[in-house]
Amino acid sequence: MMEFTDFLVETADKKESLNIATVMPQHPTGFMHLDYGCGSYMTVYDDDEVPVYTYHNIGITSGSVNSVLSKSQGGKTSLTIAMGANILEPYINSRYYERFIREIFKRYPPGKAVEIIQQGVPMIEIADTEKTLPLDFVKKLTHYTNKQLKRHVVIREITTDKDLIKMIEKHIAFKVKYMHPSVCPMLDIYGKPIYEYPPTILICDSTSQLILEDVDDPDKIGSKKDGLSAAYEAAIKGPAGAQRAKVISALYSQMVNYAKRYNIIIFSINHINKMPAMMGIPVKQFRGLRAGETIGGGERAIYLSSSMLRLDVIKSVGNKTASQVNLGDDVSGHIAIASWIKSKSNSKANNCQLVFTDVNGYDQLLSSLWFAKERGELAKKGNYFYVNGYPQYPFTLKNCHEVFGDNPELFSALYLQLRDQCEPMLDNPDHAQKKNRQLMEQIRADIHNDDDFSRGDKMDMDDIYSQMINDD
Repeated sequence: MMEFTDFLVETADKKESLNIATVMPQHPTGFMHLDYGCGSYMTVYDDDEVPVYTYHNIGITSGSVNSVLSKSQGGKTSLTIAMGANILEPYINSRYYERFIREIFKRYPPGKAVEIIQQGVPMIEIADTEKTLPLDFVKKLTHYTNKQLKRHVVIREITTDKDLIKMIEKHIAFKVKYMHPSVCPMLDIYGKPIYEYPPTILICDSTSQLILEDVDDPDKIGSKKDGLSAAYEAAIKGPAGAQRAKVISALYSQMVNYAKRYNIIIFSINHINKMPAMMGIPVKQFRGLRAGETIGGGERAIYLSSSMLRLDVIKSVGNKTASQVNLGDDVSGHIAIASWIKSKSNSKANNCQLVFTDVNGYDQLLSSLWFAKERGELAKKGNYFYVNGYPQYPFTLKNCHEVFGDNPELFSALYLQLRDQCEPMLDNPDHAQKKNRQLMEQIRADIHNDDDFSRGDKMDMDDIYSQMINDD
């Protein structure tokens, strides 16, 4: 029997790769609560529809456009750079990269394989529209050496939307020539291997700063006759608003299409601005925004984004006042609520708290420990905390980096602890139903064992339980 999928594969145009969606691999960013907030369960089945195993598919979806929003000084750039570096980490310094190398040598002659491995390294490319991002700041956030920084990070100062499109074209050209699709360390729901390009990162900082050539006519800026004033007048008068929406619509559409095809994870940084009230009444642009707030790009920028992450600063880090969170002498920064106000991989409006310091930007270890403490899930012994199973290594949030650095086994232990604690953040109907059934079974058992409930109450509980089972 000919299956439609097999037919598509057999009749595919050799010039165009065929993309048939089965599983969307997700890439962890190193911020575990953040990753689980947009993650999902993935179950692999055999040919008899029997579940083989289930794994946690967490992090940023491969080949996606993701918007990161906040008001000024929310740390958007710092967070996207840190997430990008962590997404690339398994493809640079881990056993998976060794697997990638073996796969390349299997598929290509030795000379070609060496060429691919030597040149096709994953990278973070940053479109700096604000022209304020120094390379040493990126080095501090990624903790790269100069050699690694040169190999894996490129900052491009751009001005217009067409500059961004040309930048994406070069990005794609590099991937096509040097970064061939390879096997992923996961299977799809049919138990088949997944092949895709290694992820690369493109950060647009920021989208709202882009000049749209066909709307703003930047050529007039360099004209002695017309000058900057004429360009400004052209941008704010006439049909510029409608034209701007059309251009942004086309820009996001192209980013979505090519990001998916070549596994480019795009972070589009945007600012939350004030929206003028209509007849004195604040307007709400999107459910993830509050009344009176707006972002650049309009509706198209919202619904074409695979996910939207919002950062809201809630506390100050320092030791100058009693209201500040003290994380050590001379350590300043802030704590922000990170909310997934849109996510195609998890339907819940999950959020967590992230810690930003001037030393490390958004700090993975501090963020994980801080939010675990806030959720009451970090064991405590006197004035110290400890990871489950390791009470002999007490620490505080002020010296956690030193304690974990001296005892690296704590990292693996913390990962296992957080994995179990973060699991409820995953949104999966089968798992949710299983948890509901377990809860109902426990309630049913408690009622049957409690003499205060009458026989009729117990029979009613049995009816409710049976109805729930039948609904499954």
